[in-house]
Amino acid sequence: DGGWGEWGEYSECSVTCGDGTMFRTRECNNPEPSGDGEDCIGLARETVPCTHTCLVDGGWTEWTWTECSVTCGSGDKSASRKCTNPKPAYGGAECVGASTQNTVCNLAQC
Repeated sequence: DGGWGEWGEYSECSVTCGDGTMFRTRECNNPEPSGDGEDCIGLARETVPCTHTCLVDGGWTEWTWTECSVTCGSGDKSASRKCTNPKPAYGGAECVGASTQNTVCNLAQC
């Protein structure tokens, strides 16, 4: 009768980001079946789940503006945004650019 050899090494995971599978194989060669001997019983290939954490690069939220600093004439207002849409995770890149800005606002003459 045939007997199973040792399991080989696991393959690479089928994905580089998220959930996938990997496998390993073995051969019916320890010994190989001969004559009227039976083949090995069981699986020659084993598959198991694997997971790779995905990099998440940061993204900006929409700008949030303040009211003009005056009720008439020329003033200023500012805006801010946050790097939380999404927030960087698992080694992902931070947002690029400024998180605040200022501008002049001109309202009706006083």
